[in-house]
Amino acid sequence: MKRALIASVALHAGLAAAILLYRALPLAEPPQNEGVALVMLQVEDEAAEGTPAAPAGALEPPEAGAPPEAPPPAPELAEAPPPVEPPPPAPAVP
Repeated sequence: MKRALIASVALHAGLAAAILLYRALPLAEPPQNEGVALVMLQVEDEAAEGTPAAPAGALEPPEAGAPPEAPPPAPELAEAPPPVEPPPPAPAVP
C-alpha cells in the first residue's frame, strides 16, 4: 500500500513537472514550405516596387464582346454511375 502511494505521488509529480516545463518553453514555429515563402517574398518585393505580381494579361478581365467561359461541372453534378443491384437472397438451409 505504501509503495503504491509513493508510486502515485512520483507519477503525479513527474506529470506536473512535464506540464509546467511544456508551458514554460517557447514553442518553435512550424516549418514553412520554402517555395511558398519565396513566392510570398517575391510578391511582397514586387508590390513594394509597384510592379504587377502576375504577368501581363494573366488577370485581365475578358473582352466586352467575348462570352464568359463556363466553369467545369462540379463532381457531384456529374453523371453518377448506375446503382448496384443487391445480390439475390441465399437459399434457406434445411
